[in-house]
Amino acid sequence: MLTNNQLKDIIQPMIVWNALNEKLKGETPMTFGEKLQALRKARGWSQEELATQINVSRQALSKWESGASVPDTENVVALSR
Repeated sequence: MLTNNQLKDIIQPMIVWNALNEKLKGETPMTFGEKLQALRKARGWSQEELATQINVSRQALSKWESGASVPDTENVVALSR
């Protein structure tokens, strides 16, 4: 399981990317799934590793990254910790 600091390290870059997306008007902003995948890969984690840390299936995480579905509020909070 991830510590609070580790989860915080996941969500803070997402906030930065949101700010960057606002500055890059005219370019296609990253989707939540693209951001999640980029952050996961930047940390060298597999989908299975991250899914285990936030107590979801690898398939659920894959769907979030592909845009086929979005996490519920509880899972967004888990990602933000």
